[in-house]
Amino acid sequence: MVYFAQDLKTRFIKIGCSDIPDHRIKSVSYSVNSKLKLLGVMEGSFKEERSIHKHFSSVNVYSEWFYPVSSLHDFIKNNTYELKRPKKPKAIYSKHSYGLDSIREMLKDNHVLRR
Repeated sequence: MVYFAQDLKTRFIKIGCSDIPDHRIKSVSYSVNSKLKLLGVMEGSFKEERSIHKHFSSVNVYSEWFYPVSSLHDFIKNNTYELKRPKKPKAIYSKHSYGLDSIREMLKDNHVLRR
């Protein structure tokens, strides 16, 4: 998956490739000591990533970082989608509140706990 993330300090845009771009962005954010915002993702591999790098080579800052020019923003707007991860389910709580003594009784009744 090809991802596009913007450094909120420098405004530069990183074009990278990762199976889990949201995790990769956290890692890069830590290494550059700046918060990154995921702008979008698109299907693709390192081959597509290199092709996009080549296409925007005239606005390359260094490595995988690019100036935030309007043509790059337009490309992102027209070719990517928002990464949506399923939310973690909320914990399910029982209607019953069991104390330690009642749990021991249940275990003893089921012959799990023997004295």
